[in-house]
Amino acid sequence: MNTPYFYHNENGTVNINNHIFSIDLFKLIEPNYSLPKGATSRRYIPGIKHTVGYKSYQKGQSKVWPDGDRYISRVHELIYLINNFEEYDLIHMKEVLKQQMKKKMNLID
Repeated sequence: MNTPYFYHNENGTVNINNHIFSIDLFKLIEPNYSLPKGATSRRYIPGIKHTVGYKSYQKGQSKVWPDGDRYISRVHELIYLINNFEEYDLIHMKEVLKQQMKKKMNLID
């Protein structure tokens, strides 16, 4: 069995167990995910390594990261989305739903 991992790359992609997704697609299922301020990347291998990269250095993090474990466990949801929808359509649907929610909350006309 291959070792699971989560990589947020400098180029705006997320690599989970050798499946690569845009950060926008990833955030459809994990909208609260973000890198720490000033960070450019993250590497997480459960129980082995967890680092956050900045322009000129990397900072070690806890080797136990519950959010990272959840991200890894949800890779099949991302694969399903990519296999069944065009990425543009998914991102557009998210924006439409967001606008509908704002209207319901009377935040916009």
